Amino acid sequence: DLRVAQQQSDLFVNNAAFKLHPLLPDAIFVAAECRLVGATPDLPMADALYHRMIAEFPEHPQSPRSRVRIGFCLFSREQFDPAIASLTAVVPGLKVPELAAEAQFLIGLSQTAMKRRPEAVAALQAARQAKADWERGDEVLLALAAALVDSDQPDAAIAELNQLIPQFPKSEYGDRAWFRLGEIQADQKKFDAAVAAFQQVVARYPASEFAPLALYGAGSTLFD
Repeated sequence: DLRVAQQQSDLFVNNAAFKLHPLLPDAIFVAAECRLVGATPDLPMADALYHRMIAEFPEHPQSPRSRVRIGFCLFSREQFDPAIASLTAVVPGLKVPELAAEAQFLIGLSQTAMKRRPEAVAALQAARQAKADWERGDEVLLALAAALVDSDQPDAAIAELNQLIPQFPKSEYGDRAWFRLGEIQADQKKFDAAVAAFQQVVARYPASEFAPLALYGAGSTLFD
């Protein structure tokens, strides 16, 4: 129960008697995480707790994750340049591949939001290199494909989407990946390939919001 976890961690963190307790850094981290993932995230409080974590316990195992979370808080508040600066400073010290991938992913999304396309592509490719099988690797590939399309590299975007589909067969973004593949190939006038991609959306994800769009896409492509 997230609410109970927050209440208990807050009681621990705010109790002066536990100021020197060895579990205090863990309690601070849990209190911060609760603020971040709750139904109504409290980003300022989460950010403050993560900062406290790295200030008071810089060598704790959760400090590197706290540094990445600070970048996420900045990104979530649409403070993209501060997020980029914060995460870029953190990346060299990240030894856990998942954290390195997450940091580069957030940098890439921030660069995308700022319409810095080459920088976005570079960061998203770095996220892939950090851990290609990261659990959010499907999101990385989608974002990278979009950045490549925006950079006038449609063939490279198609290559990334073609990796997503077999590498993440249970991805919740499979319908979106097939649909984007169809759109890109239609724009390139690769009509047979576009229709095949649109048909995959309809066949595999009939209840998806992209299914009617794919039906229309297939029909309009065949008409062309």
